[in-house]
Amino acid sequence: MLLRKSMRKRRWQRYGVRRICLIPAGPARRHGCSRSRATKKIDAIRKQRRPEPEDIGWGPEHEPDQEDVIGLQQESEKLGNAIAQLPEKQRLLLERAYFADMSHSEIADVTGLPLGTIKSRIRLALERLRHSMT
Repeated sequence: MLLRKSMRKRRWQRYGVRRICLIPAGPARRHGCSRSRATKKIDAIRKQRRPEPEDIGWGPEHEPDQEDVIGLQQESEKLGNAIAQLPEKQRLLLERAYFADMSHSEIADVTGLPLGTIKSRIRLALERLRHSMT
């Protein structure tokens, strides 16, 4: 208990608040210091020490370079072709998981397949896609 009081005392002294504000049974009206006033003073000091957020540029964004746009289109086409070449069982589960935003348990309920089978087929499909994209 004594250690707690000394820690509180140091904390309150660090923020420049009188020790009289530490009385636990309600606000202390001696010397014009109440707990709410002390709390407001601490909040103001903390707010002064808070770092300013970085400036965010508002307004229209710059147009992307044509090279970036063409590169993204080529990668998208390559990914579409790789997905189309997957086995039917893997492709359907992959599309439901990533394009239809279904969870694995929802896919298991719809298809009637065990959850482990669904997870392994999706994992195998992702491995094939990684291999074909490199």
